[in-house]
Amino acid sequence: MTMLMRYAITLFFGFGFFLQTSHSVTHDLSPSIPDELLSESVPFTFPPSEMDSEDFKVSWAGTPVSDVNVSLKPGSLTWVRVSDVLVLPRGHLKIEMKSGDRGIVTHHQKSHLLSGDSDSPTLIPVALISGSQNKISIQIDRNGKTISGALVITYSPRDQFRNHADLRVLIDTTCSQKGIGVDTSEMTIDSWMYLGCRTVWMDGDDFPRSSFEIFVFMDNVGQEIRIDGIPVRSLQSSIWPLRVNSKPGNIELSSSALDRHSKVVIHYKVPERMRKGFLGMGIGPFHYRVSSQVDEISATIPLATLYASYFWRESLRTVAFNAFSGHRNWFNDFGLYMWVNQLVFLDKRFTWNLLFGAHVITYKYDGEVRSRISAPQGVEFGFRDFLNKGKNLNVGSFLYPSINDRSYYNLWLRWGGSIFYELNYIAWTEPVNDDKITNSSLGLTIGFPLLQFL
Repeated sequence: MTMLMRYAITLFFGFGFFLQTSHSVTHDLSPSIPDELLSESVPFTFPPSEMDSEDFKVSWAGTPVSDVNVSLKPGSLTWVRVSDVLVLPRGHLKIEMKSGDRGIVTHHQKSHLLSGDSDSPTLIPVALISGSQNKISIQIDRNGKTISGALVITYSPRDQFRNHADLRVLIDTTCSQKGIGVDTSEMTIDSWMYLGCRTVWMDGDDFPRSSFEIFVFMDNVGQEIRIDGIPVRSLQSSIWPLRVNSKPGNIELSSSALDRHSKVVIHYKVPERMRKGFLGMGIGPFHYRVSSQVDEISATIPLATLYASYFWRESLRTVAFNAFSGHRNWFNDFGLYMWVNQLVFLDKRFTWNLLFGAHVITYKYDGEVRSRISAPQGVEFGFRDFLNKGKNLNVGSFLYPSINDRSYYNLWLRWGGSIFYELNYIAWTEPVNDDKITNSSLGLTIGFPLLQFL
């Protein structure tokens, strides 16, 4: 296959993936969060907390229905991601009733048939959300007479959560880069909250500005809270979507419902100006090897790297990479690529990205400076919040298999946030006259930001 054909294929597929990701990124809150919570068929999340169904209780709202026993099944709590930015719990309601009775339970537009078989109690999925807006209705047919009742769920935490408010504030991975913190000193002992985040770019008079969305779920505080002193009702099921600017950097949420006072203060860090350009640098020791008829080198050298990117949208960036070896037989590797996010999966923690473009290697051989261009294509897998909030793990590679004695391999394992650590292996071969030069570098880089621009 000729070089021209390889470039043509690369551009063809790269343009196709570019078109695939050239769409707006929007967010719609589900019209009914409990319905979405209950409809997820096979939920998968990384549990954000050790809370379980034992931290909730079910009780009759009004007159109980006789000979009907209700409880939440121990160990049945399952976390479900809803509307992309929230992870909320559901569990199993266990209902036992008198033999011979029949009945129906209605919960968020779903009706469940009840069996009067005492040896086989009925298990029904329920949203573990406190309050009458999450009501569970029961109708029992007993000897031709219909008896009705209603159940409510209430958050009633065990001591390990009751005595530690920080364990009752859960922050989503979408907030990891936003500097979110919560002051819980005046939070009631029987409430909990979950925060999800989104950043929206807004056109300013002179530069792009950030508008920050915080989706607040506060359980067991009623359906009206005060936001910086102003009463605001929940949009639905204990959820308050907020949009804030870079200042003042904090929001006070308080509630005096249910005959008790609760207050939390959310702190956040969002830059006033959104910059699309980024430049970073890394440096570290590398084991450096060069093999040819002219030189045989094996040494430990410093290797410097530069990283640059330009943000187009959440799923598309232009990225550049440069590596320079500090040796008399040096090489310089410069690449320019389109970074395309193809998939976010497994609870929004894993990402799969592709990189389309080309690079130029410039090197010194027998006192002469030479260069070559090739188009190794790249793939990268990411794991968000690996080992710590705001720290990501990325594993990737550029591959150009050996063709006519030319090859290129660039493998990396990177962990961190704004400051990161990267294990990097770069190896390439290039024919030179009747010779072939083989070059490889393996080492650890510490990277850090230099500036943001545009």
